[in-house]
Amino acid sequence: MKEKSKKLYFRKVSVSKVVLLMEIGPRLKLELLKVQDGIDDGEVLYHRLIHKSGPELEKLKKEAPTKKKLKKRIEQENEHRVIHRLEKAQEAARREEEELKAFKEKAARKQAAATGQTEDIENTKEKDREIAMNRER
Repeated sequence: MKEKSKKLYFRKVSVSKVVLLMEIGPRLKLELLKVQDGIDDGEVLYHRLIHKSGPELEKLKKEAPTKKKLKKRIEQENEHRVIHRLEKAQEAARREEEELKAFKEKAARKQAAATGQTEDIENTKEKDREIAMNRER
């Protein structure tokens, strides 16, 4: 036990008071609820609230491999869906980029035709094609 003295002030008058500190013990009471083999996916070895009979346990053990296979198949299908969705998004982005490029070229040709500089546009277009071919190699 420890003793501490503190002064309290009440309406500008000091009052002495002794404060006693005592240990009152643990503040939590823990009870075992569930014991599982593995982390989050293993067999339940003990459960305080759910009690299974012998035939129920045998049935669950027989169904366990099929449930694991089903879970694995569903995970693979989800993965394929995500990959397919990403591929579609990439294709849409590529298509949009090509459309924007074609729109810009069309606008440049229109402006060149209006100003009379069509030869310069065709020459730069051919140079761009040559550069693209060299990059592919």
